[in-house]
Amino acid sequence: MNKHGQKQQAQVRIQTKEIQKLPDDMETEIKDAFTYFDNEKKGTINRSQLRSILGNFAFSNMNVKEIEDQLKKDSQNKQNFTFEECIKIISKKWFQGGGKEQEGEEFFKLFDRKGRNGISLQDVKHLFGQYLDINISDNDIFEFLQEADTDGDQVLDKNDFYRKFGYN
Repeated sequence: MNKHGQKQQAQVRIQTKEIQKLPDDMETEIKDAFTYFDNEKKGTINRSQLRSILGNFAFSNMNVKEIEDQLKKDSQNKQNFTFEECIKIISKKWFQGGGKEQEGEEFFKLFDRKGRNGISLQDVKHLFGQYLDINISDNDIFEFLQEADTDGDQVLDKNDFYRKFGYN
């Protein structure tokens, strides 16, 4: 392949990365937050409101200064942002800046409360009992684990977990 063909291939990979779509539930939550701040229905929110949204989506481990520094890089010091611009900034962090992996790690740790790098039937049962008002049988949990467990050891490791919940 010549240099021109390689350059075109690289551009296609970059463009493909840029148009990756956030999970539907995440996009819905962002839309709800955006609508909450856009109470005058102008179709835009200000920089401070965007920082509040970013603090909850893909930027959760960053302080205000770090978020502001990232905004300066991504937005040329704009003061007002549309929903589409908000999605673009969050998507960039989610797919290219480690946000997706960070959330996957935090989600995994909720289940793996003892830090064993694996999730057992007891871990799932404990989490459901502690945080959710759902009566779920051991058999249902076992079936879930069996479906997601690729090596058959009845414990979900990070790879199994990420694959099951779309973090890979």
